Amino acid sequence: MTNNKDREAYLRSWSQVMVNIWVEKLAAYKVFDTGSLVESVHASPIKHMGTFKEVIEHTFNEYGIFVERGTGREVSKGNSGDLGFHPDRVPRPWLNKKYYYYCMKLAEKMADMSGKDFTHVIQQVIEGTK
Repeated sequence: MTNNKDREAYLRSWSQVMVNIWVEKLAAYKVFDTGSLVESVHASPIKHMGTFKEVIEHTFNEYGIFVERGTGREVSKGNSGDLGFHPDRVPRPWLNKKYYYYCMKLAEKMADMSGKDFTHVIQQVIEGTK
């Protein structure tokens, strides 16, 4: 049977792995002009929202989205609609296109843990040990 400590440890590990992946991606794309984006990538402690609901939050500086999309200071506000991509600004997809995939894998693992817990409880009820 999975206990809450095991579940929380798995969630913490998964959350930190995502941070590590993003930091490695930023390094691979050489996105470290000042280093503040890399330093801003964090996973918040897991928040418990009731019995079976945990919340994982990842944070980073907002301009990380501009790095991801290849936009920046060179694109003026109120332009004619032509973003006019500057040669110095190229998309650097550091935020990981596979993030959704990793979230689905996490959901599968959590469902597996919950299913095993449920099965254990039902077994105890049937055997009369609970």
